[in-house]
Amino acid sequence: MRFLRYLISLWLIASSVPDAGAQPSFDDAVMGYAYANSAGTLQFDNLYSRTGNDIVSQHPSTGVHTIQIHRVIAQGSFVPMAAWAGSSTRGCTIQGYGFSLTPQFTPYRWARIFCFDELGNPLNAWHQFMLVDEGGVDGNNAKLAFADSQQALPSGNFLDLSAGSTHNPGGGTTTLARLGVGQYEVTFNGLGAVMPRGSTVQVIAVSPTQPRTCRVDDWTLHFAGSNNARVRVHCYGLPDDGLVDSQFVVLLASTESSPSAAASAAIPGEVGPPTVWTPLSGEDVHNPHGEVEYRWDPVGLGGFYQVRFRWPSESDEGVAFSSPVSPSIYNCTNSPAHRPPGESADYLYVNVVCRRPDGGNSTSGFNLLLAQVLAPPLPDRIFSDRFEP
Repeated sequence: MRFLRYLISLWLIASSVPDAGAQPSFDDAVMGYAYANSAGTLQFDNLYSRTGNDIVSQHPSTGVHTIQIHRVIAQGSFVPMAAWAGSSTRGCTIQGYGFSLTPQFTPYRWARIFCFDELGNPLNAWHQFMLVDEGGVDGNNAKLAFADSQQALPSGNFLDLSAGSTHNPGGGTTTLARLGVGQYEVTFNGLGAVMPRGSTVQVIAVSPTQPRTCRVDDWTLHFAGSNNARVRVHCYGLPDDGLVDSQFVVLLASTESSPSAAASAAIPGEVGPPTVWTPLSGEDVHNPHGEVEYRWDPVGLGGFYQVRFRWPSESDEGVAFSSPVSPSIYNCTNSPAHRPPGESADYLYVNVVCRRPDGGNSTSGFNLLLAQVLAPPLPDRIFSDRFEP
């Protein structure tokens, strides 16, 4: 029986690799994702594994949560992305990620986060994970690019990231420059020549034990008129600490021409945002299923944004990730992609709370990425224990 399971898992892995003749998309890069509550219990409407194998959640200590995605094979390099829920300046960092084996020698990729409260103490939090790789065996998927900065204090304030956990389909080098305390510039040379315009940018801090948060300062696919993409990132400690040095992961994603499973939006941020559903448009807004709308709720949680994406009503829910782009924001927390009671089932909704360093809610802008991938059908007789809390 174990041998049969092994053969079927190999078949699932082989069948999950994108067709070499198909147009690559961001969907092809999603290895898996999960949403879990503060106790680490998985939420079954928000789970996906590319190979359809086990997703395991672990909660070894206060504030520490780990997700394992079993038998998924990375196409080249891979990086994690994470989000968390909450209405305060609490936050989470990536504590680590990589490849390992179970005691039964089952291979898996994993990611671990460390979450903290406003004072830096460990805090259990509802959380979302997603692992993405290069989205193809040839490294030419131009619908995404990513880099792990590897260090907080690179020697000489410069580091070539090309040999690390990096994907640059533009074919050039990927470099990190430290501009000052907590201020960085990541350059993807050549990326602007191949990546569609209107890409969204997400960033998350990487720190094993120290509270850190990072935001996107600005980005462009064509820096100074070239084809070199540049992303500036600012990182902070606790709200009163100001800028601090930190390692981070940055992800550029284009959901344009996504077959069905990913969408993105840039929320402009404004004084007096609309309190009724208002359409979003522009090159930074993509949804394969139709419109994207947003509104501001001035009452709940002290004020927060709601963003909704038209989506097939029969689909599962998904995961979502937000990154602040305004210097006035300390961090943003968000819900998964869900269908709240009393709202239209023809949409997936995401609630986003952005906080200033003083703890007040902010109406400033942020980037939002949504993923909801249809899982492959599985033989019930074999995978009845496919998800483990």
